[in-house]
Amino acid sequence: MALVAGKVVMVTGAGSGIGRAASLLYAAEGASHVAIVDRDGPGADATLDLLRSSGGSGGSGGSGVSYEVDVTDEVAVEDLVDGIVEEHGRIDVAFNNAGISHPSTPFHELGRYAWEEMLAVNLTGVFLCMKHELRHMVEAGSGSIVNTSSGAGVVPAPGQPHYTAAKHGVLGLTRSAASEYVRAGIRCNAVLPGLVDTPMIAGEDGVLSTRAREALKRYTPTGELLQPEQVAAVAVWLSSDAAGAVNGQSLVVDGGGILR
Repeated sequence: MALVAGKVVMVTGAGSGIGRAASLLYAAEGASHVAIVDRDGPGADATLDLLRSSGGSGGSGGSGVSYEVDVTDEVAVEDLVDGIVEEHGRIDVAFNNAGISHPSTPFHELGRYAWEEMLAVNLTGVFLCMKHELRHMVEAGSGSIVNTSSGAGVVPAPGQPHYTAAKHGVLGLTRSAASEYVRAGIRCNAVLPGLVDTPMIAGEDGVLSTRAREALKRYTPTGELLQPEQVAAVAVWLSSDAAGAVNGQSLVVDGGGILR
């Protein structure tokens, strides 16, 4: 049986990388509807085109819609979630994956703007999505939320104090919601990717940065990047009823790099 058969799913950061891979996999695993959300509207549209060309939800006629939404804008997030529920009756699964990165910077040189931008997207954006998803899930008496943290949620990322702080914070939000809403029939977990082959770690020209190359040598067992589909597979499983006894967990997906 498909992992998320008949479920209404929302994915943020779905215009590329892990979010795109997850959107396609949710569809392939039987979701009845996938809401594809990104502040990059053309990227979200491109993901939707891929979903449609793949035959929708495993060929079962599932639908998808792309949305250009900035997750730091609470009014926009509220309207997005309310609109999905109004049209489809509920929201069963949410994968809060949107995030940004910055170049490595020594702690004492980190500017306040960079700090605030990082926390706004990578932490406050997750909080706002969860807040409005939970409102509807509580009313429905069920739901599953997966948040994207990072290996930096448990081990500091060199030159990334603000990224590290935000990703630690995502784990706090995840555990808080998991504890508070378990009796309401809602599960909340986090996936913690290692270094993944996504546009976020490449330069503007799409070439892997020097920082990423050095990190590959130090932090990956194979010296190779993970693929977005590998992380997406874990997120979709955590979302599904197959993981029905998994709640409040932080699952590292990095091929064992965190052990090095």
